[in-house]
Amino acid sequence: MQEDYIIKPIFDQKADPDLWDNFVDVETSARAQHGHMFMSTAYASILDSYYRAWKNFDNNIVFGAYKDGALVGFADGYQTGAGYFYLDSLFVKPEFQGHGIGKNLLTEFERAANLFGTNVCGISYPWSTGFYKHQSYNVRTNDKYNPSFTKKLKRPAAGIRAVFV
Repeated sequence: MQEDYIIKPIFDQKADPDLWDNFVDVETSARAQHGHMFMSTAYASILDSYYRAWKNFDNNIVFGAYKDGALVGFADGYQTGAGYFYLDSLFVKPEFQGHGIGKNLLTEFERAANLFGTNVCGISYPWSTGFYKHQSYNVRTNDKYNPSFTKKLKRPAAGIRAVFV
């Protein structure tokens, strides 16, 4: 079944002045569905974390999922060391969950990370461990509030290089 959303890379987060607010809107609605609320004072902190990750880390990766031009989900992360990419956030608005958007965002993130590295890792929430397990991630639940996940990526064929047009 063809879904009516599009996933595309976000190369320049300064291009759309509302993008930062849209990131936070998607994240807060996804968290709220599981009762994970945070105070409005955390808003500035979330915006700052996205901006710092974008500005200060090498090989940033951000993909947005759009429906009718509105951001309904996103995945973002960055390279943390030789071969390792940290998936910082993957959120989909609750009303758009269950349609493959999260899976497709993660797939695009992995493809981009695989151009420069061989591993994806991150820290999640207890309610999302099943999602990562279903996507072939090794999930560790040592910390019941912040389980971690890792996946070794398959390397592309020799000689393949990223081309951005």
